[in-house]
Amino acid sequence: MFMSYFPWQQIRDSKRMARRAGSDASKASHSTQEMALALDHLSLTCMAMWERLRESGGHTDEELLKRMAEIDLRDGVMDGKVRVPPRDCSSCGRKNNVKRSNCLYCGQTFPGQAAFPTNPGASP
Repeated sequence: MFMSYFPWQQIRDSKRMARRAGSDASKASHSTQEMALALDHLSLTCMAMWERLRESGGHTDEELLKRMAEIDLRDGVMDGKVRVPPRDCSSCGRKNNVKRSNCLYCGQTFPGQAAFPTNPGASP
């Protein structure tokens, strides 16, 4: 009797795992769609801001591209990405993710940080 039950249990477990995988795939697809919408909105916002700056301040596309390259190189790599390096704790000297509000190791509270630091490697 045990032998005849085992395959049915495997089939039931496989069906359950398949349903869970389908649900996970659906959630991932929805999340991807949300990120695409957010990216489109962010792109539109950046374009509007740049056009406004160009019209009001006489800035050029070349100046924008040069500044983008300067910002891209702050982490030492020209890769089209912005990477903010970890910050050093002023109390224990260990490195922490810049998103943390307290040191992971000693608990020291970090002061607030600017939304877009001009020197990402520097401690605030």
